[in-house]
Amino acid sequence: MRSVSPPPFFRAALLALFLAASGLCFSQGGFLNAVDSDSNTVPDSTEFVELFGDPNASLDGHIVVFYKGGGSPVTSSVYAAFDLDGMSTDSAGFFLLANPAVEGADVVFEPGLLRDGGDAVALFEGDSADFPFATPLTTVGLLDAIVYGTADQTNPFLIDSLTPGQPQLDEWLYGPQNGGALAWSRLPDGGPAFASDQMVLQQPTPGYTNLLDCDGGLISAQGGENGTAQICVDLPGGFLPITAESNALESQYGLVITDLQGEVLDVVPGGEGNLGYNFSGSPSGPCLVWGMSYDGDLDPSSIVVGAPYDSIAATGCVAFSAQPIEVERIFCLPPSCDGGSISTAAGADQAIGCLGFANTSVSFGYTSESPEAPYLFVIATADGDILDSTSIPEYDFEPLGVGEYEVYGFSYLGAVDSASFQAGLPVTALVADSCSALSYNHVDVSIQPCDPSGLCEDLFFSEYLDGTGWDKGLEIYNPSATATADLSEYAVKTYNNGSTVATHEVQLSGTVGPGEVYTIVNPLAPPFLLELADLIDDVTLFNGNDATTLERNGVEVDVLGEVGVNPGAGWPVNGVTMLHHTLVRNSDVTAGSDDWDVVQTQWQDYPENTYDYFGDHIANPCGIDTTATPTVGFGVSEIVAFEGDVLQIELPIDLPIAEVQVEVSVMEGGTATPVADFGTLFPLDITFPQGWLAPQSFTVGIVDDFEPEGVETFTLLLTVTSGEAEVLVDMVTVTIAPNDLGFPHYPIADVRGIDVNGVLDSLLIPCELRGVVHGFNTYPSGLRFTIIDPTAGIEVYSPVENFNYLVEEGDSVRVRGSIQQFQGLAQIVVDTLILATQGEPLQEPELVNALTEDTESDLVRLKCVELVDPSAWTNQAPQFEVYVSTGAALYLMVVDADTDLFGTEAPDGVFGVTGIGGQRDLEAPFLNGYTILPRSADDLSEPVQADFFVEDTWYTEDGPVPFENLSSGAGGYFWSFGDGTAPDTTTSPLHEYPTDSTYTVVLTAQSEDGVCSDQATQEVTVVFPDTSTIGVIEPDTDTPFLFGPNPLRPAETFGLTSEVGLSHWVLLDGTGRRVLQGGTVAPTDRLLIGADALQPGWYTLQLSGADGRRWSLSLVRR
Repeated sequence: MRSVSPPPFFRAALLALFLAASGLCFSQGGFLNAVDSDSNTVPDSTEFVELFGDPNASLDGHIVVFYKGGGSPVTSSVYAAFDLDGMSTDSAGFFLLANPAVEGADVVFEPGLLRDGGDAVALFEGDSADFPFATPLTTVGLLDAIVYGTADQTNPFLIDSLTPGQPQLDEWLYGPQNGGALAWSRLPDGGPAFASDQMVLQQPTPGYTNLLDCDGGLISAQGGENGTAQICVDLPGGFLPITAESNALESQYGLVITDLQGEVLDVVPGGEGNLGYNFSGSPSGPCLVWGMSYDGDLDPSSIVVGAPYDSIAATGCVAFSAQPIEVERIFCLPPSCDGGSISTAAGADQAIGCLGFANTSVSFGYTSESPEAPYLFVIATADGDILDSTSIPEYDFEPLGVGEYEVYGFSYLGAVDSASFQAGLPVTALVADSCSALSYNHVDVSIQPCDPSGLCEDLFFSEYLDGTGWDKGLEIYNPSATATADLSEYAVKTYNNGSTVATHEVQLSGTVGPGEVYTIVNPLAPPFLLELADLIDDVTLFNGNDATTLERNGVEVDVLGEVGVNPGAGWPVNGVTMLHHTLVRNSDVTAGSDDWDVVQTQWQDYPENTYDYFGDHIANPCGIDTTATPTVGFGVSEIVAFEGDVLQIELPIDLPIAEVQVEVSVMEGGTATPVADFGTLFPLDITFPQGWLAPQSFTVGIVDDFEPEGVETFTLLLTVTSGEAEVLVDMVTVTIAPNDLGFPHYPIADVRGIDVNGVLDSLLIPCELRGVVHGFNTYPSGLRFTIIDPTAGIEVYSPVENFNYLVEEGDSVRVRGSIQQFQGLAQIVVDTLILATQGEPLQEPELVNALTEDTESDLVRLKCVELVDPSAWTNQAPQFEVYVSTGAALYLMVVDADTDLFGTEAPDGVFGVTGIGGQRDLEAPFLNGYTILPRSADDLSEPVQADFFVEDTWYTEDGPVPFENLSSGAGGYFWSFGDGTAPDTTTSPLHEYPTDSTYTVVLTAQSEDGVCSDQATQEVTVVFPDTSTIGVIEPDTDTPFLFGPNPLRPAETFGLTSEVGLSHWVLLDGTGRRVLQGGTVAPTDRLLIGADALQPGWYTLQLSGADGRRWSLSLVRR
């Protein structure tokens, strides 16, 4: 885009000089002067093609042709052509072909017809008969052409044939958010022909000059990206420099700052220093910055605070930038006190301990933006009343006894007010002299009486599954840590609809080991669920309002619902019902109950078709298995730290029935050096006493050496030196990020850069990323999901740990880890995940024509695709993959079993698909293999399929040609009949052709949302009667007919007899439309036509004799 434009008087002189110097340019009738193929509407409704030439010049013998780009010169072919015979340019030399919404169009075409690219528009000298639908590329008669696109790959066949040596113009050159508001225009108006490199991308001016008096153009912010920027408002130096690109040099250029609704907050007139705005002292939150080109003086009444920005007026013209910059105004100074968030040392929001066991000692962790402030852990009752506190991140609840407790974090400066810090007072009343802040959350701690001698004697229901259709199941748990249960002592019974007699029952058999589960699944359940079944039985025929019991030797030991009672819609649990829900027993439940009032309070509820927990159950320890082997190991396998950090590394243990001693040592081969880069306490001996259930931990100091260096690593190894134990995770690798590299929080786009081979340039860089969750967790064993911030998106991956986080779209999270790349896809492999807020707005899907590196981990809508092989739509769990085609490229669409799209029928036709962009490229260069993952069935638009029926051969004596529309999923139609007539938008039209010929008929069916379209093409051969063989019956001539009366008057009947007999007859009105017809008439019969069946006028009666001869007779109805 140019940065200047001449004044009006100079433009007129320049135009006159140009016309005089290039008389050659108008001898051909005109030039392609502008093209706009993309708009901010669906379908595109402001498309246009503009010609420019001599004023009032005839365009006879000219035709505008639309070419679609293909993979060869043959498939790059005509999809529309407009014959300009009988038309001319206007008094200023302009001629416009456009959508109906564009004013002043000389030729109107349907919205969305002009393809987005890579395609072409060409001007030919010729006739429409030379360019029927699907005609391959030609240069015969070519006068001018423009090859264009919207971020599409360059089409070499269009370029080489139509505009050799010229660029393919990209309407999305400044991003798709701007492309819809701009058009490619020649400056100055007119030729030379084929000079695409002399065109500029600017605001559209359909039907008038491309030389603008005012041009808002495009603006960008220093340091911003994709139309966004961020600025600190609580620090000095909050000036945000703005760069503007405009084609109106003589106009003034200023800025308008508005809220998100476009109401004025402030105005910066042109000429006031460097272009930009000082946000220091502004309130936080988002706002918009618009560029403003204007001539003359601004109207003061139009620039007041609160006025709509687009109503600003001046004594001359006013124009605004195509898009604004969205500026996020933020506070950058940390608060002096910040309670932050609190969790257990393992990152959980709850802990459970058994009185008399070592796990009554709970360790805590916290995050705060005020590391300089002291931090207390406040112990409170379940009602939030203060009991105790500690400054050490660990507390032993044994002295407090059995009960439910809450633990809060408290950040403070100065002395804590003793009057507010007393047992029995609410924790929310805590204050300190200077400042104080309570954590926004708390940790729930439950201390329970876990006496192994009196518990764990009976099995109980641990999961209830009522999914879609026959997806039904029961899970039964053995809570004992020592004893194997004999299932022959147990029976399951189901009582439907309030029955007091069991409708279905089954006696169990076999055994179930300590801590193991036994599953029962419905016989009609899907295969993946049947594979999890220990027993397949219809005792699972329940629908939420039925009662199910577990009996041991005839005595109920657990119940789901009440026998003999029908609650109606379903048994209530946690504010939902058992109908169409998955219920998982709480981990603190160690025994069943025959009292439904007790049982119904003991569940976690999950949505319908949640299968993640089926086949495995986790519960509190209940009894100690003295024969079990303890397990020990590191809690994680990877840690990212920064220079100066002090790491606390945990070693969890399970079933410590005997003392275990372990050694932690440093393995050889790391790049970090002991002493110089980290502490020297290794090898380290750690003892787990018998019965110790809490994790042991040790600290490692990371040295901040102030010397610039890269990322370094070292690995710790755990070995058992005494006792018997199974080591689960025996190594942990620590990656050290140097402080010399700066603050570790980056916008996602900063870690997404790649080299020419598609390899990330931020590999292994440790950092913190923040974004909003999009999509769902595709890796139940750990985590794999996408976060998106204003700059870009990235996949979050954790191979084992899920940080007790249930992935939900709209969650705002902070993740810390190192940048990795898997099959070309950028990932952050996390070791820390913090949930910040919930319910954040999702990114609007970006409409794209192709999947590229830019769509990776982004929410996009791939415009129009269709399945390559519908048989690949297998609905096989856990996910299946199908290829979709855009017509120009193939992409892999992944359908996951956790979406409601899974299990549906394959879409038939052309459809749009919204989803998370991805990549699966097995080896470098990582520049292919792009994928899309829809999140639900709603992410696929209704498919549109064009289809119609027409007779291969049609005889005009049977009337106009009928077309039967067989399309599906369409909201509108455009018929092109191949004879140069205007398109027809009716559903199933009738069409009269002018002459004998074979015509190519194209039906374009648009989807109901107007985004996609499909085409169907057929040929029809139209045959007119051979008049050379028709005899004309004249009065008083020797013919084999007797007929009359003629003229025919009201109430009379025309009669005709024939010596040879007739095989067929047709009566046509004066327009050639068929009125009546009939079949065989024997020589002994009469053909009768009543006057009352006809309107007054002239008619032609066409007769086909049984001997092959044909006649016509003029008949008049008075």
